[in-house]
Parts: sequence; structure tokens; C-alpha cells
Amino acid sequence: MSKKRKRNEELQEQDNSDTKEPLEVGGDKGSSSRTLDETETVNVQKKIFHAIKETGRAFKKARDFEIRKIIKRIKAAE
Repeated sequence: MSKKRKRNEELQEQDNSDTKEPLEVGGDKGSSSRTLDETETVNVQKKIFHAIKETGRAFKKARDFEIRKIIKRIKAAE
């Protein structure tokens, strides 16, 4: 069986280690501030996880693209 953890297990561990303080939304610019409930907090965590994953994929594709571009320049120079 794989040693990789599933995302849900990681989120559960983070939930257990956090102090369960509610997040405050609104800040200085908003006229009204409120706290996020537990389901909204989980949704925000999922969105952050997804954004980080997509960013990693974008960097990987950009690196491959740059390598191909350099190889084309070297071949053209020959």
C-alpha cells in the first residue's frame, strides 16, 4: 500500500493541531466584520490547497518550456 497520505487525512491532522480560533473576515476596509464558521474555514483551506497545487504545476510547465526554448536556440546557433 502506498505511504502517501490523502488530502483529507492531512486536513484532519491540521484541524486537530489548530487551536480552533475562528477566522475574522472584513478587516479595516470592510464596514462589517464577521467570523468564519467551521465549514467556511474548511472551504478556504481547500481553496488554498488547490491554488498551491496549481501554482506548482504552472512552475513545472514553465521550467520545461524554458528548457525547450534554450535547446531550440542552441540548435539554431549551430
